[in-house]
Amino acid sequence: MRRFMVRAAGAAVAVLVTAGVVTVPSSTEAATPHRAVYARAAAVTLKAPARVDKGNRLVLTGTVRNRAVGTPVVVQRMLRYVGEWQNVGRTKVGKRGAVRFVDVPHRAGDRYYRLVVPTKHSRVQSRAVLVTVWEWIDLSELPFHERVATFQRQTVYDQSAERHEDGILADRVVDSGYMEWEVRDTRGACTRVQARLTASGIDLAHGRLVVDGVVVAAAEFLDGGGEIGVSKDISGADLLRFEWDKQAGSSTSPAMIDSSIYCPF
Repeated sequence: MRRFMVRAAGAAVAVLVTAGVVTVPSSTEAATPHRAVYARAAAVTLKAPARVDKGNRLVLTGTVRNRAVGTPVVVQRMLRYVGEWQNVGRTKVGKRGAVRFVDVPHRAGDRYYRLVVPTKHSRVQSRAVLVTVWEWIDLSELPFHERVATFQRQTVYDQSAERHEDGILADRVVDSGYMEWEVRDTRGACTRVQARLTASGIDLAHGRLVVDGVVVAAAEFLDGGGEIGVSKDISGADLLRFEWDKQAGSSTSPAMIDSSIYCPF
C-alpha cells in the first residue's frame, strides 16, 4: 500500500493506492470527514382505551422522543369505509415528550388511530391503536327478525300515566304474540339489555323477556299493575325476544318500553 499526494484544483488530496486500485475521496468527505451530523429519528408511541361509549370523551396519550417541546404532531384516523388515513386533529409535544389528544366519537364500531410527526423530508408515525366505540341501541328502531301480533314505535302510557313514543306494543285483538331481534352479527355481539315491561287496561296479562329461548324476566299484569324493570347481561346471545299473552277477551295491552341493547356496532 502506497500513499501519494496529488494536487487537484489547487488543493492537496490524499490518494490511496491499494493493489493497483486508486480511490479518491470526494471533496466533501475530504473537507469535513468528521462533521456529518444526523438527526435521531423520532420514537413515537400511542395509547388509547380499548373501548369507549358513543358521545363520550376518548383520551389518546402518547410519547414523542427526540423532539423539542412544541413540535407539531398530527392525529390520524383510519376511515374504514374509504380505506385511508385522514387527519382528525393536531397537537404538540409537551414536557418529557408527552402528547395528549381528545376525540368524541359519534358512531359506534371499531376505529384506528395513529400519531404522525412530520420531518424535514418525510415523517415518523406510531403504530395504529384500536378503539371500539359502544352504544345503546333503541330496540324499537332496530329491524326485527320475526314478529307476531306486535308493533314497534307505538305510543304507550306506562302505569304512572307517562307517555312513551318508543313502545313495543301487543295487538289488542289477539291473545298472544312476540317480537324477536338478532343481537349478533358479523360485526360483533351485544352484551346487555335494559327495558321496562308494562301494560295498560284491565284483566290479566303476562310479559316476558327471552334470550335464546330462556326467560330472563317475567311480569304478571293484573288490572294495570305489575310493571317491572329489566337489566340483563346477554353476552354471547343470538336472539332476544319480547313475548306476551293475555286473558281471552281482555282489553289489557302488554308492552315493552325504554328498551335498548348495548352493542359495538
